Amino acid sequence: MINDGTVKEHIPRNAWKEASKVLMLYARQHQNGNPETVIKVYREALALDPNNLPARSKLAEFLGSEGRLDEMANQIRKALNISPNSPGLLVSLGRVFYAQGKHEAAAPYLNKAVRLDWNNPHFRIDRALNNLELRWFGSVLEDAEKITALDGTDHQKDAELLLKMVM
Repeated sequence: MINDGTVKEHIPRNAWKEASKVLMLYARQHQNGNPETVIKVYREALALDPNNLPARSKLAEFLGSEGRLDEMANQIRKALNISPNSPGLLVSLGRVFYAQGKHEAAAPYLNKAVRLDWNNPHFRIDRALNNLELRWFGSVLEDAEKITALDGTDHQKDAELLLKMVM
């Protein structure tokens, strides 16, 4: 399927988006194989359709699973150019920075994600853990209290632990 490093020149321009989807399916089927092949196929899908948000997200996720956090962050930034108000993408980039120990860089992304999806306990936990590292205890308390107030979540123990860490 991919012999010379590109398929774009062999596909009519009006079929690029469809070919991009086919390449994504191919990459998903081969994720347990050679990681470089999977990455190459996702990159080819994106060369055909740079605005293919699912392909960009999957590539970022796959790069992260391979420990390639800088490349993952780069793909998430590109995805955010397509969808700047996606709380999931914002949190993903915040998590990358958190994993790299770049807590100040993570903060604006985690804050925006929480502003966009106020009642998501996962986003609040991520922000609280990052803010704990920054010693922004007021924000940690606010998130723990909000998580505690949310009905129907399984995160009460997480909130209690956050409160203990601050107290």
